[in-house]
Amino acid sequence: MRYKYPYTNEEEKQALVETHADKHLVEEQYLIDGNYLVFADEPLTPAKPPIAVTVEALEYEAALLALELVDTQARLQQSENDHATLLLELVDKGVI
Repeated sequence: MRYKYPYTNEEEKQALVETHADKHLVEEQYLIDGNYLVFADEPLTPAKPPIAVTVEALEYEAALLALELVDTQARLQQSENDHATLLLELVDKGVI
C-alpha cells in the first residue's frame, strides 16, 4: 500500500521521513498544489530492462570475450613457438 503526505518545508519533510521510518520512501512529488512524499510498505522492485538492451549487453560481452580468447590463443602460440626455438637450439648445441 502507498501513503502520500504533503509537506511545505525541509523540516516537515525530515519529520515525515523520521515518522515513517518503518516504510520505504518510493517517490517525491513536486506538484503545483504542493510537495509530497510517497511511502510504501514494500520497496519498489526495479524494472526489468527491455530484452533488446539485455541482448545488446550480452552481445557486447560476448565480443569482448571473443577478443580476449583470440589474444590468449595468440600468446599461447607465441609461447609454443618460443619453446620450440629453444628446444631446437638445445639440440643444435648438443645439450640434449
